[in-house]
Amino acid sequence: MSSGLIKNQHLAMKLAIFIIGLATGVEASFRQIALQGSLFLVFMLLEPALYLKLFFGLRKLVIFLCTYWIFATLFSVDFIGSLLFSARLIYLLLVMVLAFASADKDMMISQCSFFLRLRYTKALLSYILSTAYFLREYIQAYQNMPKGDSFGSLIERVIAAGMKVHGEGANIQNRVDGDLRSSALALKSEPRANLLAAVFLFALVMVNSL
Repeated sequence: MSSGLIKNQHLAMKLAIFIIGLATGVEASFRQIALQGSLFLVFMLLEPALYLKLFFGLRKLVIFLCTYWIFATLFSVDFIGSLLFSARLIYLLLVMVLAFASADKDMMISQCSFFLRLRYTKALLSYILSTAYFLREYIQAYQNMPKGDSFGSLIERVIAAGMKVHGEGANIQNRVDGDLRSSALALKSEPRANLLAAVFLFALVMVNSL
């Protein structure tokens, strides 16, 4: 059951969690990563659904880590250094999941309503939303294409998916325009959620200093 105490945090608090979480993990030792990672996992108890998203992210990350360890072995990269690098990647995934995995798109756009009054920031947000929609549609279209074993069939799937998504340009633009209009709804974050985020940030900084 979701408490909403992570989902309903203000965008500024989510960005603060991401930035401070990232900054405290760049040069962190094994001990710091273990302590900070444990803090993230405990905080995620407020939104149990985040554990499923974390598991999904780990499945994707494992593919990269396996490839990395193969090359690290071939090129005799320091074992401890490779292990620390892997731990930092997993920690970064934790930061991203906690900061943005439960974010409400409409609420985040609403909280950016002030910046939408400026032409350049509105264009930037429109570009980000359009890119996200295009990528989602492309991945879905690619997965729905008939599969083949040859390299030629792979190229055909890539091109066919691209052409299909290109034809959805007008629909995607309408969705983006609708999202930007939703900023007028003025969806607000919960004070309790923001206070809890501030407590978490304080705890994260304190744990990092240990």
